Amino acid sequence: KEELKKLAVEGWKEFEGNSPHRPWIDKIKIKHPKTGLIGTRVLDVGNPWLDAGIVGFSTLQYRTNKKYWNKWFPADLISESFPGQFRNWFYSYLTMGAAISNKTPTKNIFSYALVRDESGAEMHKSQGNAIWFDDAAEEIGVDVIRWLYTRQNPEINLRFGPKIANEIRRQVILPIWNIYSFFTNYAILDKFTPPQNLKSPNPTNLMDKWILIEMKETSEMVKEYLKLYQPDKAALCIENFINLLSNWYIRRNRRRFWKSGKFENNTNIDHDKYSAYETLYFVLITLSKIMSPIIPFITDEIYSNLTNKTQWKKNSVHLEDFPAFNKKNKDDEQLQIATRAAMRISSLGRSARSKSQIKVRQPINNLLFKSKQQIDPKYLEMIKEQVKDEVNVKNVNIVNENYKLSETNITLNKSVLGPKLGNKMGDLIKELNNLDNDLLIKNLREKDYVNINNIELSIEDFNIEHYNLENTEFIEDNNYEVSIETKLNPSLIDEGSSRELIHNIQNLRKDSGFNISDKIIMTYSSDEYLKNIINKFESHISQEILATNIIFEKSETGGNAFQINNSNIFISLKISN
Repeated sequence: KEELKKLAVEGWKEFEGNSPHRPWIDKIKIKHPKTGLIGTRVLDVGNPWLDAGIVGFSTLQYRTNKKYWNKWFPADLISESFPGQFRNWFYSYLTMGAAISNKTPTKNIFSYALVRDESGAEMHKSQGNAIWFDDAAEEIGVDVIRWLYTRQNPEINLRFGPKIANEIRRQVILPIWNIYSFFTNYAILDKFTPPQNLKSPNPTNLMDKWILIEMKETSEMVKEYLKLYQPDKAALCIENFINLLSNWYIRRNRRRFWKSGKFENNTNIDHDKYSAYETLYFVLITLSKIMSPIIPFITDEIYSNLTNKTQWKKNSVHLEDFPAFNKKNKDDEQLQIATRAAMRISSLGRSARSKSQIKVRQPINNLLFKSKQQIDPKYLEMIKEQVKDEVNVKNVNIVNENYKLSETNITLNKSVLGPKLGNKMGDLIKELNNLDNDLLIKNLREKDYVNINNIELSIEDFNIEHYNLENTEFIEDNNYEVSIETKLNPSLIDEGSSRELIHNIQNLRKDSGFNISDKIIMTYSSDEYLKNIINKFESHISQEILATNIIFEKSETGGNAFQINNSNIFISLKISN
């Protein structure tokens, strides 16, 4: 600019004070220092990306305040959609930075693919598939949109539309809101007061301990992913935690929140119940903090409400520091492994029940499992108790690797080995028939390969089939083998009927609009079988449905009709005074 001023013989006044662009730059005429010829600017405009390329200089007072420029240059991050930008803005920015300052002008580049409609087609107004932001924000909600964008692998085009957005709402937003609503409903009912100093609880209950370990690990992982500009991994990490929180911790701990006893006067407190509240409160506060960069509105609503009466709250979750936690220790890791084992064994147990067509509420007698993962013995009882409850089974035991849970048959995978071995296949089949199937499978799982007739074979070279032992159902995955007993005795069948009855009454309570704490009187009419079931399990049924009285009145029509194990029952409920 200084050089231009020296050479200018016309138009400087019109140009001075304006940016070096048309039309002001066109006013200037310059005189050649040697020839005296007068020159004017070529009217063509250069590539506009050259302007984008000097943004690190033109917007940061490069010519007028070098101290300020040095403070902010190079940029921590530049971001744009990558189709075209590597040849345009990113390239020109790098070129200008190298030419003018001899520096790389940015520390990080975050680029991403394009947005398409739900079918993967480009959005165009003319095709009628364009979605305007204001419409999407109004109809879908900006938090949902932000989560959808954040969780997307930036290398892949993002499909956008109401159906996809609703799936995100169902998977992430609603579970978080439901957990928050669950907590607040019971906290109000039990008069729970948030702690005056927010610090990580130190519970003795293993479920509380475990979810805090998972929460802290998730928080640290999210922080690292965000530092690395990998928001998709951060979002998926949170989704995994929400699944653990909702589908294991909350579901398995409901009874601790349902227990009688309020915290109003802090006297005769049930410490296990208080620990559940304290733990879930801390988790929700922490979760609102680590999710707030992605979904700022719902997290601020949750944080503001949960901290409303505390002295340590900030005016917004966005004024909070990001949480910082220590790394987990060996015992934390063992508790995580044990809890994940309980979850997986339970899932396999439920699958085995489903295969054998035993209803969920029907208790079974035994479940046996093997684990290829090393489980700390001190957590075995915890695993057994959790699996008992989840699979609805009376007895759970771990067995050693030599204990047979199924009959196995192993054969060569001829489609894989045939082309490789040719005429050696016959000898290999003969040798295989002489081997112990169980020992062969054990060696394959331990080493991933075996040597037969000087031929090295991997587990993919075999077909392994399992057959149930009598009165059992077997199922396995890469880490666990599970077998359930499928034979039911009359006592188990009776208990199953009582559970089906409780389930139907609970649904009737809900459909009748009763509050979760309402005590009721139940009147019923049934055949002798269900009458005997109610008499046998009356105490447990009353406790589960909050009944102060259960009354039998012979009637053929009165009440709501249900059928349980081919027996009919008519039930009426009313609020107990």
